[in-house]
Amino acid sequence: MKTALITGSSRGIGEAIAYSLASKSYNIVINYVSSEEKAKEVQDYIIKTYNVKAICIKADVSKEEEVKQMMETIYNTFGSIDVVVNNAGIAIDSTFEDKTVDNFKRILDVNLIGTFLVSKYASLYMKSGSIINISSTDAIDTNYIYGMDYDASKAGVISLTNNL
Repeated sequence: MKTALITGSSRGIGEAIAYSLASKSYNIVINYVSSEEKAKEVQDYIIKTYNVKAICIKADVSKEEEVKQMMETIYNTFGSIDVVVNNAGIAIDSTFEDKTVDNFKRILDVNLIGTFLVSKYASLYMKSGSIINISSTDAIDTNYIYGMDYDASKAGVISLTNNL
């Protein structure tokens, strides 16, 4: 049985992707950073509904050591990583004048650096498979001053994906 890691999968798009892959008989790794209760609900639903294995792993994708540990845990639990969906992302909308360097860096750290770290360390455990990076049309054709940091991070994800 194949194993899929979906970052940021305790809710939203990541949760839907986890359900979709579970319905195709993938074991699922639910990654979260703050929503443990919701991650456990997703895990329980997957196990009961799709008859596959599912585990929850708390890891901030922007922190290299946490990403390394997550990959080791996945490999030790399932013996392989076959699909990675880099879905984790954040946005902090604010006016240009109110944007802070700390918030701008946090968005880049999660959305771009996180995608890089997860791809890098997952690839060490993959014999074959797929890495899917989630970006946004905001990266290429949106003029939204409140999300310029988010848009820049997602443009970086597109460039990173092209280069990988």
